[in-house]
Amino acid sequence: MNIGAAAGRRIAIAILVGLSGTLHQPATAAEPPSVIVSVKPVHSLVAGVMAGVAEPLLLVDGSASPHAYSLKPSQAAALAGADLVVWVGEGFEYFLEAPMESLVPEGHGLELAELPTIALFPASVGLLPVREGGVWDAHDQGDGAEDDHDHADNENDHEHADEESDHDHADEEAAHDHADEEAEHEHADEEAVHDHAHGGYDPHIWLDPDHAVAIVAAVADRLRAIDPANAGAYTANEVALIDRIHALDAETRALLAPVRDIPFIVFHDAYQYFERQYGLHAVGSITLDPEQKPSAARLAAIRERLGEGGVVCAFAEPGFDDGLLKAAIEGTGVRIATLDPEGIELEAGPALYPDLIGGIARSLSACLARP
Repeated sequence: MNIGAAAGRRIAIAILVGLSGTLHQPATAAEPPSVIVSVKPVHSLVAGVMAGVAEPLLLVDGSASPHAYSLKPSQAAALAGADLVVWVGEGFEYFLEAPMESLVPEGHGLELAELPTIALFPASVGLLPVREGGVWDAHDQGDGAEDDHDHADNENDHEHADEESDHDHADEEAAHDHADEEAEHEHADEEAVHDHAHGGYDPHIWLDPDHAVAIVAAVADRLRAIDPANAGAYTANEVALIDRIHALDAETRALLAPVRDIPFIVFHDAYQYFERQYGLHAVGSITLDPEQKPSAARLAAIRERLGEGGVVCAFAEPGFDDGLLKAAIEGTGVRIATLDPEGIELEAGPALYPDLIGGIARSLSACLARP
């Protein structure tokens, strides 16, 4: 789904708002639902949907990182009594994997990475695999995939002209095997989604505004089912929040358009969705896991890539030592700036998500555009 494809849903929701306007009021007699959210960016979106009804509880608050978080006893007790627990999924909030199984009642969890509107989207919009290695080639970023596809098309055209009979024979074999292959393809798709949910995907899904829209819609749907007395409020908030995300996306696209092709290095591989959405050109990361020191080979590969020229900026992250980043770029003339993919330095609440996306965009634009 892209931003434009959401228009039909928004119109339908707006109609629903009109029909349910009498329900758009704060909860009175009924107790509002108990909602818990794992990390700040997702919490911001959920808080926006719940505005005027109740405030969701945030687990990883302040400057804490979900990469090395330990659940507090009070939070474990809250999980057991929650009406809804929203998290990205296995492979990201490791501290939540066991509690989601043992504490949270069945049906009370919402694992965002498994939403059909995210996990089952085409590759151009859905989940992305973790990139390996310190330096990424064009194929890792999607652009090379298009080039390879075009190259393959040209080769196929040439082969078609020279080997028409072989092509016809292949068509007959393909038709014969189609029924069996269809079942295998569906099974492969299920396995791919399963693998994504167990750590094979990049979990920073909120950095794609299309995914943010899908998260808002899914949370609003669940809240309307849990708390029908406040369905009108959730629906009105959903419409308003999706409109804000659309505007934010357009502003971000305009800001970053002049720096789309300028290569840069990041501290860890957390920005694929943002890169894909805005056509940015990250070429490598210092580390795969921000909690682990990168290997000497990885740092050597980064240094070699920097030596090839063209890289303008390297981006550190708050909460992590930037010593390795400084060592990697020493003597290269590459500038250092900071990106905050999880909102560690931002105050939790509905305003965090636009501040997060806007902050990343401004930092990229300011560093990459400097002469």
